[in-house]
Amino acid sequence: MSYEIRGTLRDPKGNFLSKLFVEAFHSDLGLSERYLGNSWTDAHGRFDIIFNEEAFEPLLERILRRRPDEHIVVRDAHRILYKSEIRRGANDLESFDVVINDTPALYDPYSESLQREIALFNEIGDTVDLSKVDLQRTTTQMLRAVSSWSYYTQPKVMELYGYPGPQVPRNPKEVPHEHNLPWHSASNEVEHLQ
Repeated sequence: MSYEIRGTLRDPKGNFLSKLFVEAFHSDLGLSERYLGNSWTDAHGRFDIIFNEEAFEPLLERILRRRPDEHIVVRDAHRILYKSEIRRGANDLESFDVVINDTPALYDPYSESLQREIALFNEIGDTVDLSKVDLQRTTTQMLRAVSSWSYYTQPKVMELYGYPGPQVPRNPKEVPHEHNLPWHSASNEVEHLQ
């Protein structure tokens, strides 16, 4: 037997919310949750999740002929935006038409990282008595910190130094290599001496 969860997501003005991730769960007697499936909302805010009874029914529930206790969770790229109430004994087709009140612009945690790094240095400078600081040493350390940060976070800087990327072959198990470790040969020499 198959089940279907479908619905639409809108904002308070009635605009469809696309590209949101919808997950469906079965509440297993309130003790745990079983994952039923997922879907992305389309340009019209619609989603559709289809699953069969094996997705939620362990053997005991098959004997009891229970129906799923369903709920959905809606996420953007960073957080949960909505979690529905559990619908106990759900029908073969359950429809969720959801209005999501809080949809702020997505926050990119990596944007403006250079500005945040500079602000952190400013905060450090505000707490230090500069009259007691070795200016030459501090300048050298700060330049090293900024250089290291830019090297490891800015691919263009890394390319200037000629760093080609991770020093691991694409398929490491296919590269011939020796498994002899230095201490193996040393222990063999001790055995030969005895």
